[in-house]
Amino acid sequence: MSAKEFDILEYLASRSPDIVSSEDIAEHVYDESFDPFSSVLRVHIANLRKKLTKKGGNGLLVTMKGSGYQLCGEKQ
Repeated sequence: MSAKEFDILEYLASRSPDIVSSEDIAEHVYDESFDPFSSVLRVHIANLRKKLTKKGGNGLLVTMKGSGYQLCGEKQ
């Protein structure tokens, strides 16, 4: 897991079970030069989801369309 993926996971865990917007994640995990219109966050989330799935965490990181992301305590 990359350092940035860990930062995202840690932030989502600190806010669980809340739905966290992309903007909120970007504000707390990336520096001020982050472009909110880039696909960087989506790529990090996709990579993180794949790694969690490989470790038996399928369904723990959920995309809430139009709202953000949620780290669930139980598999969805």
